[in-house]
Amino acid sequence: MNMIIGKKQIVMASLVAALGLAVFVNWYYTGNENLLDTENLPANETSQQEILGAAEYVDNTAEQSADEYFAAAKLDRTTARDEAVETLQTVIDSCDPSSEAAVAAVLELSALNSSILLENEVESLITAKVNSNCICKIDEKAVEIVVEEEILNDESVLAISDIVYANCENVENIRITGA
Repeated sequence: MNMIIGKKQIVMASLVAALGLAVFVNWYYTGNENLLDTENLPANETSQQEILGAAEYVDNTAEQSADEYFAAAKLDRTTARDEAVETLQTVIDSCDPSSEAAVAAVLELSALNSSILLENEVESLITAKVNSNCICKIDEKAVEIVVEEEILNDESVLAISDIVYANCENVENIRITGA
């Protein structure tokens, strides 16, 4: 005899009933007020109704000038370096002067200071020779230089490379980028 209602159908019906019960309990305990009520939202929040389907044109062509870019980049670099120097100085002050941490912090602070001086010297030379704003970042084996886009040509790249090779030791990679 064929059964009209099998075990699978009974299990499926009980799962649907359990799901329905869970949805009802959730609705009951969270309250049945309108969750998208825009009148009770704070002034700085927007509702989902305002966001759904809304399209806004974003104009990404507002470019900052080269002077603004270089000023912002130098400010960011200075801020990061100041924080690093402050952290190293805190380590030096808090440790015993003969401890490994203090010696390592002094060596790292010395390396950071020499890197800052070298970068400033290279930037000054590039600015004088190429007549352009620039930012220079010198790592152990790489040098990254950002100059104004309109200045980049074969002559300026060669002049920048000469300055880097004359002032930096053990340089393997030089990246010159236009901004």
